[in-house]
Amino acid sequence: MAEGGFTRTFNILGNDELAPLFANGFNAAHIKFRVMPENAWHRSFVPALAAGAIVRTQVRRVTEVTERENTTATDFFLVGTKTIVNIRVPIVFNLGVKLTNASMFGIAANSPGWEVKPFGGLFVALKAPMHSRLTLGAEFARQPRQLKEVPGTVVPTTLSYMIRWRPGSDVPLTLELGLVHLGNNLGAGFDMDARHQLIVGASYHF
Repeated sequence: MAEGGFTRTFNILGNDELAPLFANGFNAAHIKFRVMPENAWHRSFVPALAAGAIVRTQVRRVTEVTERENTTATDFFLVGTKTIVNIRVPIVFNLGVKLTNASMFGIAANSPGWEVKPFGGLFVALKAPMHSRLTLGAEFARQPRQLKEVPGTVVPTTLSYMIRWRPGSDVPLTLELGLVHLGNNLGAGFDMDARHQLIVGASYHF
């Protein structure tokens, strides 16, 4: 089993002095393969394992803007996911590791070199009014600590929190609200002002 997709990221130029360094959009193609199904060999403690990659192209951020150079920021990852349903509040958690040269998921282009970083998340499923379903979750993703060609920067761990709501009917609608702690003051003269970023999403499956 495998899945893949493509995303184009667009940006709106802000009024901060650093905004031009993050104004360019980029492409992101991803692919993910299932390596092992959950509960393999009839063992309830065995997680599902998946491997994949995210390749971001035409990334022109930070120093690449002044150099007028596009670069590629890539993640190769292996992740395990486990669902526990035989408790009062079902939970899903995952834990993985990635080999990456992307800084802040490509938002700040590249790190100085390839690094191995962990990531993971925990999600709980709750019953909501009118038979709807509510999912609460939190994730972390360690980032390469430095930005390419920007000395003195210290990139923090990315933290995110989300709420996902689905109606109780068969309508294939999903609404999501997220809060991401991305990065604030990364070093002298490099304040991204992106510590608290709100994300709103909606999807409808045809």
